[in-house]
Amino acid sequence: MPNDSTRFAVGVSSQVLFDFSGKDETRAAERQQESASVGARAGSLLPGRALPLVKALLRLAESTSRRFELVVFSPASADASPRLFASLHEHGLHATRAAFTGGEAFGAYLQAFGVDLLLSADNEEVSQAVASGTLAALVMTSLVDAHRPIDQIRLAFDGDAAVFAEVRRADQGAEGTWPTSVEKPLASLTKLLSELQTGEPGTRHVRTALISRSASPAEQPVLKALREANVRLDEAYFGTGLPHKELLEVFRAHLLFAGAESPHFRVSEEVAKADLDEMEEEARASETAWARLRARAGNRDSSAAADDSPSARK
Repeated sequence: MPNDSTRFAVGVSSQVLFDFSGKDETRAAERQQESASVGARAGSLLPGRALPLVKALLRLAESTSRRFELVVFSPASADASPRLFASLHEHGLHATRAAFTGGEAFGAYLQAFGVDLLLSADNEEVSQAVASGTLAALVMTSLVDAHRPIDQIRLAFDGDAAVFAEVRRADQGAEGTWPTSVEKPLASLTKLLSELQTGEPGTRHVRTALISRSASPAEQPVLKALREANVRLDEAYFGTGLPHKELLEVFRAHLLFAGAESPHFRVSEEVAKADLDEMEEEARASETAWARLRARAGNRDSSAAADDSPSARK
């Protein structure tokens, strides 16, 4: 891709851009291979949870010198492309590039397509994007928001995410700066946010929040890094044991920059059960340890009593 400093490419998973109602898009595509001949309007996809967000981003781009590009990634085969492009047109969107990977993971394609930021609701896709050197954010909206226009985009940052690890190392005096794979997309994002916030002093179409386990702002170098990038942080929450999921709901976050290593933001039943099992195991281990101590103490008392008996003194 050409190196254009004014370009900012947003990659979007088709799974969040459109509503597949929980169906596997790859299988759905196989049932819709005749969509091109049936007609675009008859086969148009319904809006997904990220469609209002993408529209809001593209609308905000008009207030900056940046040129936003929409890149769509679909796990379906090429047979699904007519229906998807017809659906984009139906909803007033234009994709400059699109990839149909036929069921293959598309993390390896992100840099080839020049994506600066990937939007997805899938933790694995976010993990693959970050591993490939592409910044990614979790879409936090739900399907009920698919028909609600967004006037203010709300971004949440997990200050403890691995993507900010090099910021913390540099702040602690370690040599070097952000690795190239992280530095470029992160710097591009912060510069874009600064431009968006500078161009909207009265309207505030972008609202940001930082969530950190640090006890105070002094222990959070990411706060300093964002401030130096001239990114306004509207809200910040500090402290261990914070109810992250509840805070995100109160903040009404649309996007979360957390990295795949932050499962506490989306706690599944499996994770909760694993945590409960671990706590129960620790409790059992503690009870066993106390039982051993009590047994040892009882043995010592028995020994001492035996030594004080008349037969032992003879």
